[in-house]
Amino acid sequence: MKQFNKTVLAVALFAAAGSASAAITAGGTSADQAYLVVYDSGFANSDSTLGLTYNRNLGVTFAQLQAGGITSLSTSFTGDTNWSTFLAGATSAASWAIVDGNKSAHSIFVTGGTTPSAPSLADPTVTFDAAATAISKHAGEINFGTSLAVGASDLVKSLPDNFTGQANHGTNPFANLWTGINNYNITTAIGGTANFYAGQYHLDYTTDYSGFGADPAGTPIVTSADIAKVGQITLTAAGITAVPLPAAVWLFGAGLMGMLRLNRRKSI
Repeated sequence: MKQFNKTVLAVALFAAAGSASAAITAGGTSADQAYLVVYDSGFANSDSTLGLTYNRNLGVTFAQLQAGGITSLSTSFTGDTNWSTFLAGATSAASWAIVDGNKSAHSIFVTGGTTPSAPSLADPTVTFDAAATAISKHAGEINFGTSLAVGASDLVKSLPDNFTGQANHGTNPFANLWTGINNYNITTAIGGTANFYAGQYHLDYTTDYSGFGADPAGTPIVTSADIAKVGQITLTAAGITAVPLPAAVWLFGAGLMGMLRLNRRKSI
């Protein structure tokens, strides 16, 4: 009976998350979809230009990821001619990242090979909101002209820099998307395994950092506890494999954070 109840709860969580829309959304909300970007600066195009970006709509919403749907990112690339074309000309410079962002909740999901560190005296509203904005902006660029449906992909050359989903254009270099935290590089080489992190700043009710001013509602800060590893993802020629951390580990960390915050409020 307990197992049945757990199954019902899991189904309810995913139902509440809602289904993915027909194209990558770009509003910075819980309905936004995770997407994959693979960039190769050494790719030789037929017109002698260098650089190619592969974008793919993974069709998994931010809300679904929050509900523990990391394995929903797992997918086969069999039959994807864009991916076959990319691999045929790929060089050792090719690297990838998977991202999703919810600006309204000051939250992001990002891949990366090493654990990002939390700055003690940096403005988290810049760190997380700027990253979520950049994620949303790139989603909009991918959808420019023709919306990218769930499971669909496209290829975009580096030149000309036409802001239509190219990963390395000057105003928003994708590799340094999470620039608010030590210029953390979210990309990983093809064939490599990346950690998948969830990040969200919280309100501190006991400390006022210089620059924020006195705020009775709390001061937004980022600590290492606000950046949680929730799983691992591998990208190979065959596709994406995503493995979540045991649920108990992730939930214990979230519960511990909640207790600490409650204790801070009580101490006031």
